[in-house]
Amino acid sequence: MYKVIAMCSVLLFIVGCQSASNADPFEYSEISEDTLEGPVRDFFQQHEDEPGTYLYRDNAEEGENVYLYLNASGETGSYTNFDILDQDERLILVFGKEEGASEPAERYFQIDLKKGYESILGMENGQILPFDELYEAGSE
Repeated sequence: MYKVIAMCSVLLFIVGCQSASNADPFEYSEISEDTLEGPVRDFFQQHEDEPGTYLYRDNAEEGENVYLYLNASGETGSYTNFDILDQDERLILVFGKEEGASEPAERYFQIDLKKGYESILGMENGQILPFDELYEAGSE
């Protein structure tokens, strides 16, 4: 009986370790403009009248938060289908832009990183593009 309990305990430990190692190195969610605070809000408000993609990196000690602002104001299309790809030291933020899409003209995303990345890239409609502006807090 002891051997069965010991084997079950070891098996549960191994399964638990594997599921923890397969966890995503980030979490993200779409947020509203009302939830933005302080310097993040100020940075994005500077670009309300300028369509484009804007990235704010907050290098806090407890983990990095990244905020993405997709602004299609004044354009006929909207940003659609957001996703993230983790490629070792690169994080790729993937989004599409479509004419006549029903999504809002302005979209905000908060990405909580659980590991560091050398670079964060934007990919619009399958093409790697630079962000229109990138701000890194703590790099002044």
